[in-house]
Amino acid sequence: MSTSSRHRFGFHVAASLRDANASLRHGESSIGETRPLHRPPRLGGPTFLRGFTLVELLVVITIIGMLVALLLPAVQAVRENARQTECMNNLKNIALATVAYDTSRGQFPGYSQLVPRGRTEWAVIDYDGAKNKFVISEINATDRNKASAFSWATVLLSKLERADIWDQIVQPPLDGNTNKPIQVELPVLGMFICPSDTDARAQGDRGGMSYSANTGAWDRASNGNFLGPLPNNQNLGDIANNGVFFNLAEYEWAGARAPKVRMGSVKDGASTTLMLAENVHKTYVPTNPSDPPLLSWPFGTEQQLGICWVVDDTPQSGPAITDQEAIGGNTADVVIFPADTPLFARPAGTHGSGANVAFCDGHTSFLRSNIDYVVYQQLMTPNGRKCVDPRDHTANLGAGEPITVFRTAPPLSEGDYQ
Repeated sequence: MSTSSRHRFGFHVAASLRDANASLRHGESSIGETRPLHRPPRLGGPTFLRGFTLVELLVVITIIGMLVALLLPAVQAVRENARQTECMNNLKNIALATVAYDTSRGQFPGYSQLVPRGRTEWAVIDYDGAKNKFVISEINATDRNKASAFSWATVLLSKLERADIWDQIVQPPLDGNTNKPIQVELPVLGMFICPSDTDARAQGDRGGMSYSANTGAWDRASNGNFLGPLPNNQNLGDIANNGVFFNLAEYEWAGARAPKVRMGSVKDGASTTLMLAENVHKTYVPTNPSDPPLLSWPFGTEQQLGICWVVDDTPQSGPAITDQEAIGGNTADVVIFPADTPLFARPAGTHGSGANVAFCDGHTSFLRSNIDYVVYQQLMTPNGRKCVDPRDHTANLGAGEPITVFRTAPPLSEGDYQ
């Protein structure tokens, strides 16, 4: 190719490239099609960002709300499971302490008993209104009838690694200046409170109590008098075959011999005899606001410190001493839980349809609320074939009578109550 031809060819190529670039700048493709051009914003010029529309925002909020609604019950369930586990651990520790008490003392404690401070003196529980808490008085009772009745929880303190409290209850500390006894302030003890028991937790420095001991059959008459085999009444009251913890204080006040239960006397099996249970249905606030609270871990009545059974194989809800609510019970409208009847003296918790319980061998379990009442009575009696009616050991023993039904019930299986 000659020099002039090469120059002409180069000119035509350059012209073609210029025409192609011009076409691209005007949005035309090489085959004659038009397409939009997306140019980046000019440096330094305004930039417009697209945001959410109102509909999109509402959709996002709705999705978030649905996720929260789905997750919240799951979180609450996890937290409740943790509280139930803590409650079960409390019962386990108390049960093992009770077993240790039996090993060292040869018997289970009473649900109520006197605490001696010497040969002729006894400890007295008092209430310090200024400090809003219970105390052990610095003044001992020299008359046994004026001594205070202490709970099963109190006498287990040394087995629950709180010997510091027990030692001061038994032996009052002395003032460093006067060398005279001083009162002992009783602290709140979390091991006696279920974390789901809002009433017990609300007691603050007064000290709540969520757990109850197996106190056998209800042993008070309809007029409130204690039923016991005291002098001239040998056919009255609870016996060792009926339960595990008894009102030893009443016998001590009367100078009579109390029924005592030890591990070896649990004939029906320690693994199928109830020792303890949670019961959150208790009343703390007195009718007169100026009076001390009705209950704290150092003291209480049988309904407040114990669970019991009644002489009726199908008990109903009512005021009689043979009436009792089912395990857990329906308490939606109940404000006050009477402390002088057995109506609410049974297991009741907040962990579902039942309650946490501990057995005499130390193991814990969850007791269903819908078990048959005869099964519940069997779980309560260490020797069910020889249980008695505290109102009269020899009466109402005919066919079909509750005591006869209890005595002749078939042996338990775990499926009956778990």
